[in-house]
Amino acid sequence: MPEHRPALAVTTGAPTGARVLAAVLAGLVVAGTSGCATASGTPGENACAAPAVEADPATVAPGDTMEITGVGFAHGCEDHPAAEESTSMTDVPVRWLQGGVTVDLGVVDADEHGGWALRATVPADAVPGQARIDASPSTGVEITVGS
Repeated sequence: MPEHRPALAVTTGAPTGARVLAAVLAGLVVAGTSGCATASGTPGENACAAPAVEADPATVAPGDTMEITGVGFAHGCEDHPAAEESTSMTDVPVRWLQGGVTVDLGVVDADEHGGWALRATVPADAVPGQARIDASPSTGVEITVGS
């Protein structure tokens, strides 16, 4: 990773409040613009985004069918200088979590872009309230169980 240096350096005299503030702000601007870059060297948009899960619909009832999708399920970061290439995650367990009960909904393999989709049935014993769909290593997604 390239070394980041502040764009503003205080070169003479004791640091004043304004000089220290300017140096800190310059360092934050430089640090804030670093991150993943595309193969061309430009900053990548969501290039190294963490895995994420969505469920449709977001409000369900026991026995309903829902479409669960995932993005970013790849090992490595193809635009990171240290990564030779990214590989899609396989055998990702997708689970329903509610009130201490865990139900396996299926196992998925991500495609070459790190995405996947799964049609699953809401467990018959789901109770009204919040539930979570989990697909590690994502943080999962919350859904609502209606009555």
